[in-house]
Amino acid sequence: MKKTVCMIAAVLLLIQITYAKTADDYPQKFWDVPKEHWAFVYIADLAQRGVINGYENGSFKPSKTITRAEWAKIMVDAAGLQISDDAVYFTDMSKHWANKYVNAAKNYLTGYTDGSYRPNQAATREDVTVAMVRLKGYDLSEVDYSNLSKFTDVDSISDYAKGYVSVAIQNDLISGFENNTFRGQDTLTRAEASAILYRAFQHGNADKTVT
Repeated sequence: MKKTVCMIAAVLLLIQITYAKTADDYPQKFWDVPKEHWAFVYIADLAQRGVINGYENGSFKPSKTITRAEWAKIMVDAAGLQISDDAVYFTDMSKHWANKYVNAAKNYLTGYTDGSYRPNQAATREDVTVAMVRLKGYDLSEVDYSNLSKFTDVDSISDYAKGYVSVAIQNDLISGFENNTFRGQDTLTRAEASAILYRAFQHGNADKTVT
């Protein structure tokens, strides 16, 4: 029996290794994202699926900060959420180009107490983490907060978001930094946002809203 279990595990591991994507599996689409770039596979995979786009000059600008409007768009595109609502739910989204994307993802995004969304403000690591955990449909009824104790800056995570961050780390959607910080209020680059999206749709089995 043990031998059979070991053989099955070995086969599953082989399958996982066989289908693990590497830089050689993708062409270089953007001149500023070479195959040696740490996020090349993430960016190349999402670009191949039409989730993210570059700029007219052929660049991707991986180090550029991503806004809350841009995050809403690529999250909607990655999840295949239906876009059909042109209503204005946030006070500052009237006539904004991203209104339809924000509407499509409004159940997962964080707004502000004054009724605004602040689309042109930079997205934070905390914002993105909350959105992905909600989108994936993970259960927060019994959160284990112990994995947050390793962060020396745990106070950088808003109280309402700590449960989401804990679940995200547990499910490998996002990680901290080598110096044991999480930096919840830090902004994200386009490369970092791509990495989080890629991981979100490669891990877990709770894709309740993903088509």
